[in-house]
Amino acid sequence: MMSVVPDREAVRRTLETEGGRLADLVRMAPHLGAAVPGLTWTTGQVAAHVASVYQDFAATIRGEVPDDLFDGVTEPAPTVPETLSRTNDVGIGNIGLSSPAEAARKLEEGAKAMLAAIDATPDLQVPCPAPWYGPGITHTAGALAALSVSETLMHTRDIGRGIGVRTRMSAASAVVAAPVMMSEMMPLVLSEEGARGFIGSFKILFRGGAGFVVYVAGGSVWTEAVAAQKVDCVVSLDPRSALMIAHDRQTTARIVLSGGLIPYGRRPWLALKLRKLFLAP
Repeated sequence: MMSVVPDREAVRRTLETEGGRLADLVRMAPHLGAAVPGLTWTTGQVAAHVASVYQDFAATIRGEVPDDLFDGVTEPAPTVPETLSRTNDVGIGNIGLSSPAEAARKLEEGAKAMLAAIDATPDLQVPCPAPWYGPGITHTAGALAALSVSETLMHTRDIGRGIGVRTRMSAASAVVAAPVMMSEMMPLVLSEEGARGFIGSFKILFRGGAGFVVYVAGGSVWTEAVAAQKVDCVVSLDPRSALMIAHDRQTTARIVLSGGLIPYGRRPWLALKLRKLFLAP
């Protein structure tokens, strides 16, 4: 099992830039109560969620988060998305936001804490407890950094939609996060129902960035580095489209039609099945 290793300077630079962009967007909101299309959260709850992610990811990279942090909160929760839904509620509840100005300040403080934690960690491959996803789950410090970028990019879009401000996700920023996030999360979110009876392999190639290979068979999933191995389906992904699929914001069919996903290989039709094999985190 492997995950793509992020580039330290790229992920740091991207988090600093995109975190600042998100804080500026929140600061200009008229209030925090606007509904976000497609979500059950308000703009204020989305901002609190991202601030919580920054705060908690920084703490676990610093070694301050115990494995049993959410014991009793997450049980029973058989899947990672169900567990994450419960822990997200806790995180949002722990961040009290009374105004857009306060929300922007919390986001800036959280992003600075993440940047400081990254800078203080010489080895981004060190495993850190990630109890938000379930008991015993760990992520590397580098994966947490990339996940924080992914959350920032996606929720900038969400908050923009909530307050009526058009935002455009940067492909250069998305490619820093998408390969790491997807290679790290896919082994955790296989859909028991969607993958029943399925056997297949995919080479996921991100335009302008890294890639990986994912195998699904017998109700199990594992990932490998890209090499000369034969696979059933090769998927060329625009990194922004990759995040939209991973966060369940657009259907695979729509992204195929827009050119954000181009499948080829001996079984290219499997690309339309790929999203159904995994639960949305």
